[in-house]
Order: sequence, then C-alpha cells, then structure tokens
Amino acid sequence: MISYGPLIDRTHQAWKLHAVNIGVLLAIVIHVVARWFVHGITGRELAIFSGASAAIAAASLFIFFGTVSCPVCGANWVWRAIRERAGRWLEWLREQQVCPVCGSSGNVPPGSWRAE
Repeated sequence: MISYGPLIDRTHQAWKLHAVNIGVLLAIVIHVVARWFVHGITGRELAIFSGASAAIAAASLFIFFGTVSCPVCGANWVWRAIRERAGRWLEWLREQQVCPVCGSSGNVPPGSWRAE
C-alpha cells in the first residue's frame, strides 16, 4: 500500500489519491483501446469513447484537486501544494504533518460537518 504522507493518511483521504490514479489510467485505457484496437469503429463511436474517457479523467481530477482538504478549516491542500512548491508539490504534500493553514493535526472534531 502506498503511503501518501502522515496528514493525508491520518485524515483518511488517501483513497482520493488512489481514485485519481485509477480514474486517469482507466480513461487512458478506454481511449487507447477504442482508438487502436477496436477495428471497424465509426467516427461517432470513437467520439463516444473519447467523451467517456474525458469525463472519467475530469471526474478523477476533480476528486483530486477539489476535495483533498483539511477537515477542520477546509483549506485545499493540493492547490496550496502546487502554488507553494510548483515542481515538488507532491513531495511537499506528503511531508505535511499538520495543516499548513490552521495547524490542525487532521483529526476531525466531534460533530464536524467537514467529516469525510
């Protein structure tokens, strides 16, 4: 099992990173299979497969970029990582021990509406 860092693992958000990896891989496979391995495919069918693969990739990327956040303050950690460490953003994200905005250890407070 891949460790995505103490903060991501502690907040139980590693599944989102697994989902984006699987989703993007699935989108690529669908597109490649439709384009190169299905013989006799029409332009319309190829457009359907391409649209489906694009939708899967977009949904996966939305999960990653839009929902990996602090359960206490709601800070989006992925966007913050990209802005602060452009080239090494994933490494920065994996190194975080506490939320860089509010200092929370990632433990969800009882009764919080932000609970995952």
